[in-house]
Amino acid sequence: MVEKNYDYHSLWKPYKLLMLLAISGWLAGCTSPFLQKEEVARLSGIEKQQTTVIYFKKQFKFSVGGGLEVTLHKVIKVGSNTNAIPDLLETTDSPTYRLTDFYGRIIKRNGDVKNLDENDVVTVNESDKSVVTQSVSKMLSVNGEVADGDMIEEVDVHVNDLPELGISFSLDEIGNGENITCLIDVPDHSALYYRIVNDSTTPRVDSIKGGKEYSFHWNTYVPKEETSTLAALDNYPEIVAAVRDSATLKERPFSWEGLGDWYLKQMSEKAQYDSTVRKTAEEVTKGLTNDKEKMDAIFNYCQRYIRFEEVYLKKGEEYIPHDCASILANKYGDCKDYSCLMYSMAKSVGLNPNFALCVRGRGDHFFSDLPVDQFNHDVVHYEFGGTDWWYDGTNKQGIPGLVSSDLINQPALILEQGKSRLVTIEESENDLLSISGKLVQEEDGFVGKLTIVLKYQYAVDFLFTESQLNKARMQESATKWITETLSPTAEVKEITWRTKPDAFVLDATVELPNSASLIGGTVYSSFHRLFPLLFPSELSGIDTTSVYYFPYYDKVDLRLNIRPANADSTKGQVVEYKYAIDPGPIDSAHQSQFKKTFHEISDEFNNTLKLNAEK
Repeated sequence: MVEKNYDYHSLWKPYKLLMLLAISGWLAGCTSPFLQKEEVARLSGIEKQQTTVIYFKKQFKFSVGGGLEVTLHKVIKVGSNTNAIPDLLETTDSPTYRLTDFYGRIIKRNGDVKNLDENDVVTVNESDKSVVTQSVSKMLSVNGEVADGDMIEEVDVHVNDLPELGISFSLDEIGNGENITCLIDVPDHSALYYRIVNDSTTPRVDSIKGGKEYSFHWNTYVPKEETSTLAALDNYPEIVAAVRDSATLKERPFSWEGLGDWYLKQMSEKAQYDSTVRKTAEEVTKGLTNDKEKMDAIFNYCQRYIRFEEVYLKKGEEYIPHDCASILANKYGDCKDYSCLMYSMAKSVGLNPNFALCVRGRGDHFFSDLPVDQFNHDVVHYEFGGTDWWYDGTNKQGIPGLVSSDLINQPALILEQGKSRLVTIEESENDLLSISGKLVQEEDGFVGKLTIVLKYQYAVDFLFTESQLNKARMQESATKWITETLSPTAEVKEITWRTKPDAFVLDATVELPNSASLIGGTVYSSFHRLFPLLFPSELSGIDTTSVYYFPYYDKVDLRLNIRPANADSTKGQVVEYKYAIDPGPIDSAHQSQFKKTFHEISDEFNNTLKLNAEK
């Protein structure tokens, strides 16, 4: 699988849209791919102050036998902010998503056309410090070529070599735009399965030679601003789809079981272990009799000795792992490579784990009733003692069997021949953020020492960060966590940390200004004044049609000894509160109970704490 935030189904990133400039005549003598004069004339009449996409068409053309060609056709109207247009046009060419044709032109405001050819294109490899790949970007410098009122027309054609994974189209690719169309061409004796979110658009279906064409259209699109207290799933319209022909459906049902069997076949071929893999696994698990301990030991070995690096040099390597023997020999890999090696080592010593595809990070919609690839991460699933354990080698440091908190309640497809199934990665019942300590009033705030304990899944990210940073950088990171999670005005005087088998502990001396008020002989404060970022003070912007996540720690235990400045050291008042709230996803069916719990916790956080300031 491709790592988090790499949108492998989509060519264009939102921040690259305005980088698209013009190329034409890539292949000599071919039929013009550009718009006809009448359409160009119509678009020329659209006046824009800011540079805007005024025509966008993306066509997915499935062919008999399972081929997939993707054509992107776009026209950009240049506004007065010409200096905001980068001087590079960029498109991707990879072993799996191959660029076959690439055209473009600049249509000047006066009607003149500026044509360029392949000699003007610069090829840049997309490898960097953590990625080795044959994927390249095609770029062209056109500095000074466009002016206010000009149009840029661009067409590129790709061949997707893994159409079994499905396709996606989102208006997030476009940003502000007009005249937007998504076409999906389906051959005869094939079926289109699709879902669309955040939109009520229905496709027009037309008969075409050899099949049908589904056309989705939007006259305009303006991205919505998110104003909710909670973290909403992406709010732009998105289509997820797959095409299956009748022959494939006879061989493999369109179901999660069918997708799992197909994917497992690709993965299992790479997990055939040799004597070296088996010998390594035997050495790692030597002396252990408990199967869970063996799985943990294999996980720890892979975390310690395999470095994270993405290497994509052949067709499908963005999605299919390298063979386990080469991963072990090379000592590097990404999520699917870690999973492949852990899986094969475990198999070689008699354990029975499963590959699992999952969604890392929150924000993307997931269609549980549409069995196509909507995943971006690979882990290993292992059932032991009636409990599901999840092993993510990319964490580098962590607690064996627990994934990091960004995978809590996320969907996962467990791959098992004939039994592949969609499940949810449940939150550990032992997750907890615990804050304890003693605070003493000083003027309008408090000072003192806090002990902050992050347990189980909450600890994973800290364990990873601590393994990657030196002491000074770790101090900066821990301090930043306090100011971003507890209080933005907190002054951290001193901070240290320590690790436990199931937790990460911060010991901090802090000053919390603006958290106390002295009125008469009484000091007033509240949990919200002490830690204003820990729990939101109000709930706003909730739309019953949307799905949300709670973007804060959802299990918290507070226990503080607080005393006024003039009070005897033995006169501190103990205040404590413990809460748990649904981390999400929170859909319309769960919003009522969530809101009730939220307001109960919010009321407690805002309740006034009264401290007698007299000795």
